[in-house]
Amino acid sequence: MAKQRLENTLKDMLCDVPKSYYMKLQVNPMAHTPTPGDFLFVSAGRNSIIECKECSGTSFAFSRFTQKEALLVWHRSVTRNIGYIVISFWKGTRKKSTYYPIRVDDFDDIIEKSSKKSVNEADLARYRLDLYEFQTLKWLF
Repeated sequence: MAKQRLENTLKDMLCDVPKSYYMKLQVNPMAHTPTPGDFLFVSAGRNSIIECKECSGTSFAFSRFTQKEALLVWHRSVTRNIGYIVISFWKGTRKKSTYYPIRVDDFDDIIEKSSKKSVNEADLARYRLDLYEFQTLKWLF
């Protein structure tokens, strides 16, 4: 259920962007077809797939990012395709929580260079946004 908070926040933001299209990507377990992310977003000549990950603790385990390879393929396939992972550390309310929208190639570099099996907020500090900054969606354009 925790993941739904981040997904719902992002859905509310994406639907308000003028001249854009978004779709919530659903996993169909009956068809055994995983998706590379949670949202497809198309705007201003950019095609983005966004994967949402919410943490209630203090770290994010790399093993939770099961869509990494598919998202990297998307990101590298066409110049205007961009893949994002958005990590949120939940702190009781949306306003108190922190958000880390990271391009998938940057996050792949973080994983490759890390000697740990997870990241915490200090490791991701350069990507940190508060709720207001996250809601502006400047990170997406």
